[in-house]
Amino acid sequence: MSLTVRILIGLALGLASGIALAEWGAAWEADAVAIAQPVGKAWLGGLQMPLIPLIFALLVTGITQAAATARGNRIAGRAIALFAMLLLAAASAAALAGPLL
Repeated sequence: MSLTVRILIGLALGLASGIALAEWGAAWEADAVAIAQPVGKAWLGGLQMPLIPLIFALLVTGITQAAATARGNRIAGRAIALFAMLLLAAASAAALAGPLL
C-alpha cells in the first residue's frame, strides 16, 4: 500500500472518529479537548513562527537580484529598508493584537 493511500485512510479514519465523538459525546470529551488544545496551539505556533523571516529573506533576495540586473543599488537599499520596517511593524502589531483577539 502506498504512502498516499495510507495517509488518505488515516485522514478518513480521523474524520470519522471526530464525527462519531461529536455525535455520541463521551463524558471524557472535555478532558480530551483540554489535553489536545495546548498541543494543537503549540503546533500551529511552530508552523507560523518561521513565516516572517522566510518572507523577509525572500523579499531581500528578490530585491537584490533585481538590483543586480538593474544596477539600482541605491533604490534596492531603500526598498529593503522599507520592507524590513514594514515587516517589523506588521509583526509587532500582530504580536500585540493577537492576544487581544
